[in-house]
Amino acid sequence: MKDPDSKAVYILAGSDEYLRQEHLARLLQQITNPSTQSDQDIQRNTQIYPVGPSEASIRWFDSSADLADVLDEVRTVALLGAQRVAIVKPADTFITKHAEALERYFQNPCSNGVIIFIVDSWPVKSSASKKTSQSLTRLVKLLNHIGEVIDCSAPKGAAVSRWIVQKLQKYGKTITPKAVNLLLQWTNAELLDLYNAIDKLILYVADQDKITDADVSAIIVSGSEVKPFDLCKAINYHDARKALDILSKLVLHRGDEFRTMGLIAWQIRNNLQHANSNTQVQRAIHAMRDLLKTDLAMKTGLEPKSAMQLLLVNLCR
Repeated sequence: MKDPDSKAVYILAGSDEYLRQEHLARLLQQITNPSTQSDQDIQRNTQIYPVGPSEASIRWFDSSADLADVLDEVRTVALLGAQRVAIVKPADTFITKHAEALERYFQNPCSNGVIIFIVDSWPVKSSASKKTSQSLTRLVKLLNHIGEVIDCSAPKGAAVSRWIVQKLQKYGKTITPKAVNLLLQWTNAELLDLYNAIDKLILYVADQDKITDADVSAIIVSGSEVKPFDLCKAINYHDARKALDILSKLVLHRGDEFRTMGLIAWQIRNNLQHANSNTQVQRAIHAMRDLLKTDLAMKTGLEPKSAMQLLLVNLCR
């Protein structure tokens, strides 16, 4: 039988993969077995999708699954009192497709198991028929009585910085604002990338209490072992040859160009913040304009690496 404290239905709503994994790991612990792990242990286990305890019967379904199969999974009485958990991911189209039938289920859910739907948004966004849309609206109201919505939307703006600080505080570490900004720029504020970087930082600094931007630069290394922070130094020293060489080693995979652009933007803002003459201020302003032009050019069709090479040449003049 299902734990009496568990809900019949859970909705993990939001597209951030790290938060999905983190909340799912904690939720499976809560449903299937009182947690004996520390919060840090649970977080570390979310590097991959978690598997529930041995006492649980957990089955995954995708959006093409039959509703009957999902409901049969949670309605079946498991041997030895094991918990029955059905996880549907992605579930947006699944819920839309079966909205009317799910409405009936939500009115009288099974007591043997739990269904977890992983969706990009809740209420589910749909351009379905009026009848289906009405059912989706009623599902939201019914869920308030039988289930729970868990927000998996990534924090934005200053909230991401606070998230980094709080994560490190759990390990007894502090981090400088400059290091936080560099970390955000290089990871594009993606929580899963941030979590992996934080894990590396903790191992790198060992017993050191404070994490600096130099530490961040040291652990964010491409496959060629080039330190991204060296690119910032080359730009500041107006060494175009070295900057272009470093760029060729940093931009190896799709998406690397945006990480590198973020790093350059961080350096320009840092230069502007510490400028002590009008010449330095104007140079930083012109550099930011060049960066924005490059970003636009990349988004409108110019080959990313060529656009960035031209940017570096201009920045190093």
